Amino acid sequence: MTTEPLPRPLRPRTPLASRILPTRLFYGWYIALGCAAMMMVAGGVGYYGLAVFLEPLQEEHGWSNSAVSGATSMFFLIGGIMGAVVGPYVDRYGPRMFQIVGVVMTGALAMFIGGVSALWQLYLLYALIAVGNGLASAVSINAIMSRWWVRRRAKAMSISATGISLGGVILTPLGAWMVDKGGIALAAPVLGGAVLVVALP
Repeated sequence: MTTEPLPRPLRPRTPLASRILPTRLFYGWYIALGCAAMMMVAGGVGYYGLAVFLEPLQEEHGWSNSAVSGATSMFFLIGGIMGAVVGPYVDRYGPRMFQIVGVVMTGALAMFIGGVSALWQLYLLYALIAVGNGLASAVSINAIMSRWWVRRRAKAMSISATGISLGGVILTPLGAWMVDKGGIALAAPVLGGAVLVVALP
């Protein structure tokens, strides 16, 4: 005697949205967005934003163009050297410590630019900010990203890298507007504090 096979239960149709979008977003995407935010504030203040302070400082203290532009040139020189120096230590000790120290240095030191009263103080501050910016540079960010991403690493890193451009587009005009409205005494603490508030958590 043969028995008929039982009919297979119907599988409920999966909604189209759940088939297209992941039901649980991979945490690495949050890491990518967080890295983009860190790059935005650190790069927007340290890489682009410092230029907005030079003209007001020049007008206030009567410094020449070559004197104040030398501080910017020194910033980029030190920042480039730091990127090469930090790399091996990031591989050895991990990126987290360098990122935290660099962000704190960049944000905290930027808050004191409004108190500069001598040219050597400007050079010293810009040099130290360059060190902090180098510690919190793309070297550390890329090391963080590479630990989370393999298959879509290029796409994720492109998201984190947009932070630098966003910093120049958003924070630099914002800094210039604050300098125009309230001077460096307003702009420097606000921008420096923004680095700490956004990047440290």
